Amino acid sequence: MILVLGDIGEDVFGFVVSRLAEARAEFMLVDARAPREAVDLAWRPEPNHVGGWIRSGDRTAATAELRSIYVRDVGRPEHTPSAGTTIARSGMLEGLPCLVVNRPSAMASNASKPYQAQLISRSGLRVPQTLVTTIPAEAARFYDRYDGRVVFKSVSYLRSIVRRMTPDDLGRLERVRGTPTQFQEYVPGIDIRVHVVGDELFATEVLSTATDYRYAVREDRTVLMRDMELPPRVEHSCRSLASLLGLEFAGIDLRRTPDDRWFCFEANGSPGFTYFQALSGQPIGDALVALLMAGGRA
Repeated sequence: MILVLGDIGEDVFGFVVSRLAEARAEFMLVDARAPREAVDLAWRPEPNHVGGWIRSGDRTAATAELRSIYVRDVGRPEHTPSAGTTIARSGMLEGLPCLVVNRPSAMASNASKPYQAQLISRSGLRVPQTLVTTIPAEAARFYDRYDGRVVFKSVSYLRSIVRRMTPDDLGRLERVRGTPTQFQEYVPGIDIRVHVVGDELFATEVLSTATDYRYAVREDRTVLMRDMELPPRVEHSCRSLASLLGLEFAGIDLRRTPDDRWFCFEANGSPGFTYFQALSGQPIGDALVALLMAGGRA
């Protein structure tokens, strides 16, 4: 039995559910946004066994029957009480011995970009020079140090648009007093998204002139994607980073500079892979579904 937990109206989650259905896999769907009364669970951790069950709607599965679990963005503090937060806060996703893609503890590093940057450095990938501050003068000095070649973005897991700083932004720096803001040196080059799916790895070269290709349409820019092969040392570092973070499925954002230096910006533990699969033709989601169907024990 495969347990899939997420928002049934969301594209990425819908892809996984539809592919599992096409493969006639045995799975139980839990709508993470459903009222918490829609789900019941009971589990008993023992030294060598985890007993119990989980109910969603009119379906019930014993925890011993679960060979894998797919989790898509649930249990974050801003969500109202729901089936997803009930399961995430129960500790069940951490305690069950089956394959979990991914456990909340493994995805937690993305909640702090500066903390995750330290882990990225351990994997052998470069990290851009970074400043997190609430002091306008510090931000101004950082801007001057890199001759205005600076971007700014969110510190937390909340998705934000990466923007280049301009001289006009210097007049708005008082706003950083209200919230810690992350500034980084701008790194020129080609964007590469790497998806690590269990033992498989897919590297996608992204061709766009937008500062943040995810929002290229807002700048009236185009995006092209194609399959590519990573240098062995970079591939090794990506696999090491996924392992270090405890991620069975990871989306890693890289940039290769014109002088062949490789920088890593972040690793996402719940990547929106459908965007990359649609533009590159790489079977990223199919590899994820195969991983879930294979299952296994942690």
